[in-house]
Amino acid sequence: MKRWMGWMCGLALAAASGGGVDGQTPEGRAVAAVAGSAGGAGGALGVTIPRAWAPQDPADSVYRQARQALNRGDFSGAAELFAQLRSDHPTSEYVADAYYYEAFALYRAGSRSDLRMARDLITRQNEEFPDAATREDADELAVRIEGQLARSGDASAYQSLTDQATQSCEETEQGLKSMALSALMAMDSERAVPILREVLQDRSECSAELRAEAVFILSQKMTDDVVPLILDLAVNDPDPSEDVREAAVFALSQVRSAEADAALEQILTTSTEPDVQEQALFAMAQRKSERTLSILRDYASNPAIDPDLRETAIFWIGQSGAEDTFDFLDQIYRSAQDDDVRESAIFAINQSSDPRVADWLMAIIEDSSQDMDARENALFWYGQRSDDADVSRLLELYRTIPEEELKESVLFGLSQRANRDEDALLALIDIARTEENPELVENALFWLGQSDDPRAAEVLLEIIRR
Repeated sequence: MKRWMGWMCGLALAAASGGGVDGQTPEGRAVAAVAGSAGGAGGALGVTIPRAWAPQDPADSVYRQARQALNRGDFSGAAELFAQLRSDHPTSEYVADAYYYEAFALYRAGSRSDLRMARDLITRQNEEFPDAATREDADELAVRIEGQLARSGDASAYQSLTDQATQSCEETEQGLKSMALSALMAMDSERAVPILREVLQDRSECSAELRAEAVFILSQKMTDDVVPLILDLAVNDPDPSEDVREAAVFALSQVRSAEADAALEQILTTSTEPDVQEQALFAMAQRKSERTLSILRDYASNPAIDPDLRETAIFWIGQSGAEDTFDFLDQIYRSAQDDDVRESAIFAINQSSDPRVADWLMAIIEDSSQDMDARENALFWYGQRSDDADVSRLLELYRTIPEEELKESVLFGLSQRANRDEDALLALIDIARTEENPELVENALFWLGQSDDPRAAEVLLEIIRR
């Protein structure tokens, strides 16, 4: 639904399966950094080392050997070969990037001494070859190295990460700050939260993206000292950035307290930002309490509320599983004046396990006083039901309704069942043979053409031979 939900899902997927995320997006950097920081010496960082490109260069053969060692995972051997390349061929055009590849190999080797040597190599590359093609990659690797060293107790590395995470916007790239922030949070919350708090105190416009990432990272460690901070950002002392406020409201979905409930209710009733209110609706829905369900219902029933937000509330009410959900949604459908709200009610009712759903949908379809869009919508969902939607009832409906649009919807509904339900296939065949409206015949033949059943092919051949 929203980018913050995407972040949460992305982190869960990354942790569960090592799946890829887009490292070019803020959320991708945050997810990759958290996953990488927690994942051992290799982390989530990968490297693609280019093929040798200078066959006349005296270091070409050494570069090829080093590249092969790195690609097969011999990190210690690769580091030795890149070091040999730098030592024996200091004027080679491979040298500038060899610093980075040697540092990467040492990073993957993973011992504390290897990490320190890797850090020193990146510093030297920056001093001696500031225009090297791998400089940006080296800066990112440096942050990861500092993160590994900090977790092993290296005080200077910890201080370096702290400095990078809290520098002003002009002093460092936001991507590197994000990585530094994530590396800190991968450590223990007790040390990281004060630094994140400092980041969140910078309310400048240029740091808004970083603050949003800080909230996302905090939400993964929802300790008692984090909750007041989240409440401040969302309600008590709202952040000037809507993105940050959205992230804070989303984080409240994980807080179970009366104070958080009150904050969410306040956001719903006082906020003028639909995206923030939508996050509050989501957070409310996760609580599954009588109080929050009552708030959602009041919100969905209020015609003064923005229709889009009412639709969101209706969706979450439909997911609640409460015993009287069907009756409440039926009331919403009957009383709503907005077509989109009515459509949302139909969708939510169709998701219900109440045994009355199929009959309710059919009653809407058959009622000519209902809006045509609503009837078509109800018919679509009726046709998708596989447990209690009777094919004979669909065929009877086709024979009795005069509206061609609804007849086409019936044909579509039958087509969705024809490959798994013989009665639906036979109904389509019967319509194709007996229907007098050429357009409806064409429609039925089209859907029969999608079937693998030989009886469908026979009907098509029969029509051709007429």
